[in-house]
Amino acid sequence: MKTLVLLTALFACASAGIIKTVLDLDEVNAVSNQRLLAPVEKCEQDCLTPAEVQFYSGNRPCRESPCEIYTGEKINMIVNFTAPNYLENLEPKLDMHISILSFPVDIGEPNACHQITNTMCPLVKDEPVSYKPEFYLPSLIPDKTVASLQLSLLDKDTNKSVFCFSIDVQLLSN
Repeated sequence: MKTLVLLTALFACASAGIIKTVLDLDEVNAVSNQRLLAPVEKCEQDCLTPAEVQFYSGNRPCRESPCEIYTGEKINMIVNFTAPNYLENLEPKLDMHISILSFPVDIGEPNACHQITNTMCPLVKDEPVSYKPEFYLPSLIPDKTVASLQLSLLDKDTNKSVFCFSIDVQLLSN
């Protein structure tokens, strides 16, 4: 009975325009995703910057620069981009830049096709792609170090970057 009364009250409020009965899910998802987008910068002149990048340290999303990362925690990215051409063999490359030093970071999976979640390689031109790498950063880096991570995806057949971006991070110890 209480449920019926509650539903009747909700219906009356909706009819009176007091509450919105139908949500535009695309609008809700766009607002939600916009809040989760990480602040990235383009790193090369002649390569694509992904349409969307989400960056997580543990389960915490990064929304402002520098992104706080706790060493030893898994880092997840969701990189959404459109394939600029036919792509069959993709290799990720992740570098960390601290001041004038630069060194590669092991991203775990050398074949980026294995971390594409919405489709399969080979990719065709203009195909939407969602790439989700996971990795850890070395725990030897001192607490509160500010660095830049640069992720690029290389087309192994042409040896050219498909996309490239950098993201500023601050490394914190647990």
